[in-house]
Amino acid sequence: MAGLSYWRKRLQHQSDREQMETTLRGRINKLQETQAASENDMEKMETTLRGGINKLGETLAALENDKEQMETILHGRINEFEETLAASESVREQMETTLCGGINVQL
Repeated sequence: MAGLSYWRKRLQHQSDREQMETTLRGRINKLQETQAASENDMEKMETTLRGGINKLGETLAALENDKEQMETILHGRINEFEETLAASESVREQMETTLCGGINVQL
């Protein structure tokens, strides 16, 4: 009978060990699934961040282009204003000369 008790205990230990192995395998599988999901989430975040960085770069390039166009327009308008101012100054000088000449003739 002592032999029977020994085998029962041994079978119970083996059953306990198999249950623990099954539990551990389940936990390992769950950890692997969680790790895979985390890696997938990280890849999605990296892709999103790269897309955002690329969009910011495109926006910055567009703003730089707009700035250059505005500078060109402003320089053109400044040149036009300077030309108009120079022409006005020339007209003013001609009027002064004409007026002074007319006054001198009358005197």
